[in-house]
Amino acid sequence: MKALNVRPFGISIGEELEARILPGGNPFDIGRPYQVIEGKYSGVEIPQTHAITIPKEKLYTEQQYKTLTNELQQVRQELKVSKGRNSLLEVRLEERRRAAVGWEKSWEKQRKMNQQLKQELKTVAISEKVILPQDVANALEKCRDAEMSDYGIITLSVNPKNLYRDYPSEVIDALYVIKQYTYTYSSEDSERDTGADKLLKALVHGYTVELSLQDRLKKGVQEIYEKWTTIPTSGNDQADGADLAERISTFVTSEMKQ
Repeated sequence: MKALNVRPFGISIGEELEARILPGGNPFDIGRPYQVIEGKYSGVEIPQTHAITIPKEKLYTEQQYKTLTNELQQVRQELKVSKGRNSLLEVRLEERRRAAVGWEKSWEKQRKMNQQLKQELKTVAISEKVILPQDVANALEKCRDAEMSDYGIITLSVNPKNLYRDYPSEVIDALYVIKQYTYTYSSEDSERDTGADKLLKALVHGYTVELSLQDRLKKGVQEIYEKWTTIPTSGNDQADGADLAERISTFVTSEMKQ
């Protein structure tokens, strides 16, 4: 209810209160007063001539309605701006995502290139290794076991006879083996690729041990046989056996000349 004329009760005109029609014993008794049921005026009875009943649901004046409408329009505009900002953020996020994917692909490509380069360097390093005779390889290891540097191996092998006070006889013998090897020359190499050149390369790039004659013959004959078994037979066992024998004989003769 809304109060109209209730100053005697201390209630302001136009004040809205939660009230009820005061119940009575006679159901046909009309015009019964209002009774306030909430707030500081709870229990106060107000004649119906001093108040009017208003709907429970909230009603707005024209000014209040305009104010609410303006606020609603403002909220809608802010939402529109917010959506625009969100769209811009989504575009920027997509750009960042694409840039990240591009960087990841670039990094993966670079990683593969690095792996390939490492493999190539490893291959080059292996290909640059020198093949040394077994006795020379043993001599190098003997000198290194004596804590001799690569530079020391080169310089001390020039004149080992003056080193008996400093190193045991087996190390001196190893230096003599190295010294003798530095004067050798291989006709398969270039004119400058002497034993000394090979020794320097071996100390810088590493080396592998040359197979003994017996090991070379075993390996070579095995390879010849495996290859020969893949050749279609002629149907003549004697001719096929002669062909295999000729291949092995040629190989062995070549190895024996080295």
